[in-house]
Amino acid sequence: MNTFNPRSRQTGVTLLEALITVIVISIGLLGLAALQGRALQENQGAFQRSLASILAYDILDCMRANREAAKAGSYDLALDAGKPTGTSVPATDLNQWRTSLETGLASGKGSVDCDAAGLCTITVQWFDKSVNDDLNGDGTANDKDKTLGITLVSTL
Repeated sequence: MNTFNPRSRQTGVTLLEALITVIVISIGLLGLAALQGRALQENQGAFQRSLASILAYDILDCMRANREAAKAGSYDLALDAGKPTGTSVPATDLNQWRTSLETGLASGKGSVDCDAAGLCTITVQWFDKSVNDDLNGDGTANDKDKTLGITLVSTL
């Protein structure tokens, strides 16, 4: 007598389906975690760009409040120059601005250059470790590529 038992041939199939489901869900969750991490990096980069813009306008507002000193070059400051010392209004403004750049942005620094007509160029630079692009075309993403900046040109 030939009896047919369908259960005898499908032993372990449910366990295999469950294992495959766990693997697929695990891969999906890892992808979701990677996406979340990348979103956090991009948010930090956007925050730094916004802060750099705010700080550039901050020193511009200080110069507009002291227009004659800015036109005379009292606010001029090179990118690699140290913090200004002194008790004058321009020196105090620049010192506070540089402190804000250093504390708010990673390796933040800035420069100011105004001419006698009141045309000012303000540059803010910072280091963004999340940049992975080869911006200078040398085949690698190095520290030079990770230094970002904005330049604001405005009249007083």
